[in-house]
Amino acid sequence: MCDYLPLRTLWRDPRPRRWCGVAALAVLLISCQTTHFDRGVDRALVVEDGAARAVVPGLHGLFRIDGDSRLQPANVQRVTLTNGHPVPVFVRLTRPGWPDLTSAETILASIHDVGMTDKEKALAIFEFVKAWRTHWYPPYTSEEMHDPVKLVGVYGYGFCDDAAQVTEQLARRAGLRARVWELDGHVVSEIYFDGRWHIVDADMEKTYAHPDGYLAGVEDLAADPSLDPEYGYLYSSTHDNFISPSGKLLSHSLALKLAPGDSAIFERMPVKYLPPSLKKRFVVNPEFPREFPPTAWAVGRLVAALGAGQSHVEVPYALLEGRLRAKTCCIQGRVAFGSLWAHSAQGLPVDGSGLLSNFSQLIVAQQAPPYMVWLDVNMPTELELTFQVAPQSIPWLEGSERQFEVVVAPALPNTLDALSGSVEVVYEWDQIEPVARFNLSRLDGHADGD
Repeated sequence: MCDYLPLRTLWRDPRPRRWCGVAALAVLLISCQTTHFDRGVDRALVVEDGAARAVVPGLHGLFRIDGDSRLQPANVQRVTLTNGHPVPVFVRLTRPGWPDLTSAETILASIHDVGMTDKEKALAIFEFVKAWRTHWYPPYTSEEMHDPVKLVGVYGYGFCDDAAQVTEQLARRAGLRARVWELDGHVVSEIYFDGRWHIVDADMEKTYAHPDGYLAGVEDLAADPSLDPEYGYLYSSTHDNFISPSGKLLSHSLALKLAPGDSAIFERMPVKYLPPSLKKRFVVNPEFPREFPPTAWAVGRLVAALGAGQSHVEVPYALLEGRLRAKTCCIQGRVAFGSLWAHSAQGLPVDGSGLLSNFSQLIVAQQAPPYMVWLDVNMPTELELTFQVAPQSIPWLEGSERQFEVVVAPALPNTLDALSGSVEVVYEWDQIEPVARFNLSRLDGHADGD
């Protein structure tokens, strides 16, 4: 039998949720039925000199900050994960009670119980999307924002069409009938249960109670816009209401793979401390006072040592920048993104010293955000990739939120017994204003001093 852990969701549902497995991690699922599975122990950590350090010697660690440790307000919080195992591993950083954001399948397994009705499943999806994204200007107007995992784990914000499409994606994957309506100035999703269609609007955070005792659908609002006195007109202008064609089911994986010695660093900073070039994107538009920006911006960095020759490195987050550093002159090689190595390889740009290759502009030039880099270099180098992370997908430590979990799984088949090392996790707090580690100005075309 699988273990049961109380997963208290963000909508304060006290019922226990079923946790079957560590995660669907790309090529390997470590089941909770595995006899080697080690849940670790609940260990208290003390904050010393602005840092808390934890070591995960097995496949799981549950840690909490000592109650006597004072978590001071900080401009920046940083968490570093380092793989000390002799084999590649997948690492997931989470918090007790959180859904598993690794994939659409694990999300649904986290928020759905066996025996749920279709209505209960639909409302659980509605509550999940409502809780795990923020209404703000999306960086892309494409399928990139309609993948459930990318919306909640990579970006964390989007518009109404993004919330509606993600709701539909999760509902269809759960075996429910779902569709998306394009209205005059708004986009909503509907899910079918109890013999009729029902609006589940995660963007406006609304469902509508019909006088006859059921949750209303789009056609109900079109016939009686008074069901929403504020926004009913969006439904009653039926001349331009139409059902958007359903797209393919999208399923990105948020599985973070670390090779031996690799480190992943996640960093969060309040919006008010962003460089001016990026802060402009978060000015509240007076025409839409309901809209609000994310309260924090987060980036991540993967730091890895590469040998001479060909390598490919994949991250589950949208890449922003990339650099190579060498100890001896001079770096030569090629770089490509995605799976089109044979057709899109380009020469690596190298600075005057020959010790640094910054290929960030090549990343920016891609038509879609890349998640994979192919490199062919003539010498050992250190690779640093910077990527975007949804701030709410990382269990930051502050105030009463003092716990985090680390789940580790081998990235290669038949290597469970080779996990003889550990994963180190270090939380740090900075009280000084952060210095941007990459050129944020390129994100919106303005110089930092504008």
